[in-house]
Amino acid sequence: MKTAQRNQTAYEFDPNADPLFEVVVGEAFHVEMEDSQNGRIRSESDVLTAATDLEHVNPCTGPVAVRGAEPGDVVAVEILSIDLISPGFSCVLPGDGVLRHKTTELTRLWDIQNGIATLRSDPRFSFPTTPLIGTLGTTPVSAVATGHAGLHGGNLDNPMLGVGSRLYAPVYVPGALLMFGDCHASQADGEVMMPIEAKADTVVRVVKLIKQAELGVPLVETIDRWATNCVGETVEEAITQAVESLATLLVKKLGVDLNTAELLIAAWGEARLNQIAGMGIYPAVARAEIPKGIIGEGLLREYP
Repeated sequence: MKTAQRNQTAYEFDPNADPLFEVVVGEAFHVEMEDSQNGRIRSESDVLTAATDLEHVNPCTGPVAVRGAEPGDVVAVEILSIDLISPGFSCVLPGDGVLRHKTTELTRLWDIQNGIATLRSDPRFSFPTTPLIGTLGTTPVSAVATGHAGLHGGNLDNPMLGVGSRLYAPVYVPGALLMFGDCHASQADGEVMMPIEAKADTVVRVVKLIKQAELGVPLVETIDRWATNCVGETVEEAITQAVESLATLLVKKLGVDLNTAELLIAAWGEARLNQIAGMGIYPAVARAEIPKGIIGEGLLREYP
């Protein structure tokens, strides 16, 4: 199995980067991921400060090229496994997070063993991990920092992106140039502050290459749900765009009008926040979900 190593990282989705290797559709490969702070946090005395360079967070491993992927296509990547490496950590960065006007600098470590994360400083707090890949996507035509999300995917911080899920992302450059990083041991909806960050070893696979498909935003598929993912300068803007993008897909898939599509989302769907930890620093990221029972398995219009 091909391996993208932990030291083969970058801080940008860069269209001029040389791929580490190429994979074909159906081929599984191993990706080693550094943590979001590139190993800087080793103890509770290591803290993040207001001077942290926010353009150099979430180092991503890659890029990995997909044979035959061309601009206008859609590539689907499935997460097969995520093996977390202990310890994990959580940091409070001054001026960051929903309670940024009240919180102060802090670092806490989490011991991770047998699928359980335990707060080292207070073992009363011990919970099952729910690992996910926070940053995953294709490379756009202009370089984008790995700390940012966009139409290519990137720093989506979507709790749905755990084992068994798939990310569908538009292809902008030949080969798609996939990047992977920023694993979380656990993260709740909204991500109001840094969750549990950790290094991880993962196995992923490109399961589909859909030629000339209509997809304007990153799409996540789980065993029973679909979700569109959108970025906005405000929470309202992010949620509005996520719901509108899902409604547009329902119109195309089901042949209904926009009003009916919104009614279906209102009755059976969800509007959720992926992350607002970067309020005042980064845009918000939101998603709109719909059960597969409403629309079936295939959501994208495919062309031969």
